[in-house]
Amino acid sequence: MNLNQTTVNNAVGLAFFMVNLSALLVQHFRLRTPNLGILDLKAFFRTKRFVTEALKLLPDSVDKILLQNTLARFHPLGAIHSHRPPSLTP
Repeated sequence: MNLNQTTVNNAVGLAFFMVNLSALLVQHFRLRTPNLGILDLKAFFRTKRFVTEALKLLPDSVDKILLQNTLARFHPLGAIHSHRPPSLTP
């Protein structure tokens, strides 16, 4: 495998960005769920993606209010500590 310095620098920069972003999101979500961890964060966004894709299968377009209400009924798939889905809005 042939790697050059630019490729390695880009990979390291992306890794640091993802660590910083996930730490910021966990800190935000811990205001509502104190024991929330990285796996819970992944589960929340995975569930949001599944619900969004499922709602796209409906014949009519879905508005944001319906999306938020439907998402609030689902527990994050695979979550460990989350008892209720955290909100994206503070």
